[in-house]
Amino acid sequence: MNIEKLLTALPQDELEAMFEFCRRVEAEGLIEELPQTTANRLNNIINAMLERNGYERIARPYRNDANDTLIGTLNVISGLEADYKVGSLFESISENRDPLGVVELNADEKSMMRDKLNDIRGMIDDSELSDRKKNALYRRIGDLEKEIDMVSTRTDRFFSFLGDLAFTAGEMAEKSKPVADRFSEIMEVILRRRAESENVSLPKRMEKLLSDARSEKEEE
Repeated sequence: MNIEKLLTALPQDELEAMFEFCRRVEAEGLIEELPQTTANRLNNIINAMLERNGYERIARPYRNDANDTLIGTLNVISGLEADYKVGSLFESISENRDPLGVVELNADEKSMMRDKLNDIRGMIDDSELSDRKKNALYRRIGDLEKEIDMVSTRTDRFFSFLGDLAFTAGEMAEKSKPVADRFSEIMEVILRRRAESENVSLPKRMEKLLSDARSEKEEE
């Protein structure tokens, strides 16, 4: 098995690259007959790809048999790929069926959001978060950037990322507040645009929170 060849010309998207690499390994066949050194190397590559995509490494259940471990690992990746494709399918169905939570951003708003996300990415990089959590947040930021580039932007991923930031705030230490400040500017646009698209007014409490956040930022 030529591992270097299997790693050639993989998709640019890191998650898709992992799925494609594992498909290529399976297509080679006879995994149980691979030399232990080759199976070990494949296990290490796949685990590195998992970490890059924000997943936990897969523990080796068969410490004396790298081939059995590789077979088990490939089965896990196959399950992840199935979950990913089903999730993408239902996201697409939901987007086409239900316009709720979809907004249209102007060029200035898109540019501002990209700048703020770049700032947030740098702060995450400088934070005390583990590499696994950093990679997971980087992937979420990439998803948001793709949404911003769309003609119609879905807002659900922005609310989801807000939750991710809340759960990692303690570990980000002094980086937590500047990250929250920058993302609050993005969320202010998202909330106002969504209110406009659904022809409703923001709740008074939400208006006050946004106003207080702006005032606090101006005082700084």
